[in-house]
Amino acid sequence: MGRGRGGGGVARPAHDTVRAAAREAAANLARTSDLAERGVSTSTALDAARTTAEEAALAIQRAEATLARFAAGQIDDQPDVVVAARNVAAAEADVARAQMDLGRAEVRAPIDGTILDIHATPGQRPPAEGIMEMGDTDVMMAEVEIWQDRIAAVATGQPVDLAAPALGGSLRGIVQGIGLTVGRQGLISDDAAANSDARVIRVLVALDAASSLVAARYVGLEAVARIDTGAAARAMP
Repeated sequence: MGRGRGGGGVARPAHDTVRAAAREAAANLARTSDLAERGVSTSTALDAARTTAEEAALAIQRAEATLARFAAGQIDDQPDVVVAARNVAAAEADVARAQMDLGRAEVRAPIDGTILDIHATPGQRPPAEGIMEMGDTDVMMAEVEIWQDRIAAVATGQPVDLAAPALGGSLRGIVQGIGLTVGRQGLISDDAAANSDARVIRVLVALDAASSLVAARYVGLEAVARIDTGAAARAMP
């Protein structure tokens, strides 16, 4: 009888462990099913989670059968008892491996933001640039090219009006930063001669809340900027 009590003491923790693993597998299956319905998780990940949950359920049945034998006093060192213990250990290893696989399959955004572009669909190998592009569009920025002979008049805090024909209106913002390097003009004007050796400094403009809301729909939109370089002088008494 002493051995019977010892065997039951081993079986009960093992049974509890298998039940906990089964609950975790069921939770993972529910979470993966929800992600699959939203198109975030792949069918392969869903099948793997379903298989893990089924194997965990079978492991519980085997552990309960072993526990029943202990409770009934049938505690001899039978081969099937040893096999049951090994099956429990194997089930635990399978659950742990499934959890690791599920963790690697999940895609978590590092920030709250908007998906701008998707480079890979479920089942495809992610490209070098990643599976998608996302950004925080609550505050939109504009990059403005200023000719080098006019940059001396530009200062941070100056109001900026950006004419955007594609929007049928204009956007507003302020100069937030001025670049430190002089580069070639990126935008081409109608005057081909002016583009041959044009040098510009890039200026960052932070759009206001209303303009950011509009510009967020057209990331990469081209606009013509007009910086009010005399605003500070007019504000002085």
